[in-house]
Amino acid sequence: MQEAGNTVNPANLFKQVSSNCTMDSLFRWRRPIMDILMLVLCFILMDLFRPDLVLLAIYLFLYPYLYLTGRSQWIYRLIISSGMALAWMILAGGMYQYRVGMMNLFGMNLFTLLAWALGLYAAYTFFVHLNRIFNIQGTAKRMLLFLSIYWPMLIIVESIAYHVLLFRNIPTLAYPGLPLCDCIHAPFWMQFAYFAMGPIYYALCERFAKK
Repeated sequence: MQEAGNTVNPANLFKQVSSNCTMDSLFRWRRPIMDILMLVLCFILMDLFRPDLVLLAIYLFLYPYLYLTGRSQWIYRLIISSGMALAWMILAGGMYQYRVGMMNLFGMNLFTLLAWALGLYAAYTFFVHLNRIFNIQGTAKRMLLFLSIYWPMLIIVESIAYHVLLFRNIPTLAYPGLPLCDCIHAPFWMQFAYFAMGPIYYALCERFAKK
């Protein structure tokens, strides 16, 4: 016969199981797959519908998506990327005008604004996924891992946008693109900024939104 002191309280047992079965543990191994599928879906939808509206829908969807997958703290990274995108558009917003009609927000091209916000966020997200596998420590090594994701990702996305989706930015169309990939047709200072924005965003996330 079981002693009274060893009797299991069903209510306490339920609380213990519930605390262990958190949203974080439920989605931990599914997150990378879900994030990759979302990125692929983004390109498919941009080929079928207006790109600015697709990015707007994905941007607004990200907030509840992060909360429901147990990553509410990651919203800070999206806020940081949005702030950087806004700062970039204030600085260089006049350099963007596409042949396809797109929405403007206070004189800024909405597609470009959202593309930078989502692109920076996506690069850091995949960095987090990979670093959970390799568990790289040290500031320099972590930065190198991020750059090994951000720079190739930047070139691939820009190449797809230019050669597959046929996006043409009229104000910078006459400038030469990067060698080999023939993408990022822009003056040198803009090309430099494209590659520099990644490390800047990484540093801000590591400082203010690392967890």
